[in-house]
Amino acid sequence: MNTAFDEGPRIYRAGQLYNVVGLKRNAIEQRMQQNDFPKPIILGPRSKGWLVHEVHSWLLERKAQRDATGQGHNPCPRPKARAG
Repeated sequence: MNTAFDEGPRIYRAGQLYNVVGLKRNAIEQRMQQNDFPKPIILGPRSKGWLVHEVHSWLLERKAQRDATGQGHNPCPRPKARAG
């Protein structure tokens, strides 16, 4: 049976995490304080990491919320061309 830990737990370090979820550090910290983002695990005195399977679960929850509400991509309007 395959589980997330067959090859051992995988971890995102901060830079990887920001790229994967598309949020910056402050936004992630705010969501963690609101219990709306997985908390990191302490790897050492000055390092932490996020379990990949927890981050992926969080992303899938966001997708399910989007699908349930019918909210899709909402692009920003393009600025109008200037006349003249």
